[in-house]
Amino acid sequence: MEAARSGERDRASALLPTLQSAGYAIGAAVAGLTANAAGYPEATTPDGLRDATITIFTVSAIIGLGAMIAGFALPLRKKNPLAIELHKPL
Repeated sequence: MEAARSGERDRASALLPTLQSAGYAIGAAVAGLTANAAGYPEATTPDGLRDATITIFTVSAIIGLGAMIAGFALPLRKKNPLAIELHKPL
């Protein structure tokens, strides 16, 4: 909220629950796709279930690690070269 302009703070705060819900949905979809690709539904032995569960955990950990790196790296950037300043005179 601190980075949003004063007139856009209400919109920015209203967007957070929507982004959170979208994150949950995407995470569940990726976990489901990973489970199906790892053979979780067809696993009938404890070894098969263990292997599929380790695969699901590994993919989730890699995604989480990427998010953590992005969380630390993005604030370090001075200015986004793709950002467009809306209040710049033409």
